[in-house]
Amino acid sequence: MLRGPQGTLYGRNATGGVVNVITNRPTDHFEANLKAEVGNYGEQKFRGMINIPVGDMLAFRVAGTTLKRDGYGKNTYTGNDADDRDLYGVRASAAFTPNDKFKAILTWDRFNEDDNRSRIGKQYCTKDLGPANVGGVGYSTAAGGLIGQIERGFFSQGCSATSLYSPGALGTVNSQATLGGLFGALGGFQTGDAYAGKMQDPNVRNIESTFDPIYRSKTDIVILNLDWDVTENLKLTSITSGTRYNLYTRQDYNRYTPTTNFNTTPNPVNVFAAVPGYAAIYACLLYTSPSPRD
Repeated sequence: MLRGPQGTLYGRNATGGVVNVITNRPTDHFEANLKAEVGNYGEQKFRGMINIPVGDMLAFRVAGTTLKRDGYGKNTYTGNDADDRDLYGVRASAAFTPNDKFKAILTWDRFNEDDNRSRIGKQYCTKDLGPANVGGVGYSTAAGGLIGQIERGFFSQGCSATSLYSPGALGTVNSQATLGGLFGALGGFQTGDAYAGKMQDPNVRNIESTFDPIYRSKTDIVILNLDWDVTENLKLTSITSGTRYNLYTRQDYNRYTPTTNFNTTPNPVNVFAAVPGYAAIYACLLYTSPSPRD
């Protein structure tokens, strides 16, 4: 672990320090190894390397690792595995040493992952309905109490500050206390808490999402190292590298589905109620897709 003030090689933008990892380089003798591991959830892990010298000036080294396993949990909505892993990494390098004063090493590193792993844990929540009144003053009773329902959501924290071991810890957030819930009410899409009555699966690894998590990542790195001993007291080093990185990921951060659908007709207290023809426009905004269970 290396630490230092701003402006130093390892201190800049690394207030907590940095771990400097130097990978093995091609050597002048043959060597190889292979390690295999198997585990539960169908886990298969392989790691290996091979180093091949070619004459006195060239040497090649290839190392790689793979990991594949089933998901630790289930998506109870789709029935598919969640949080599985399927990835590999490979690093190939070539060393050219024409004499004792000059050495060149070219390295190519690739990492690829395509699986359904989740990157967050289950969100525990004891639902907060909001106070029954504010300082003894009740909420509005206009529009059959719908306005008062929205008002109460303004005073909810979404989740109450309770113990993780409380009976309601596996509850769901009060959507009326969220920004999305507010827009849903003001636009007429939702009435009340979208997760009313919903409790989460007690298995901490299981999720409930209308779509499975997706994680796809691909990285290619090319590095060229040049070392030249110009004199006994002078050495020149050049490090040139290029990186290409692609990432696509998708997941439901709530990890549970609502208990109510969007309104087929707009909530009567929506802010667009006075717009002529809004009910007809609203109907055009909705599309009911087939259920993944069908």
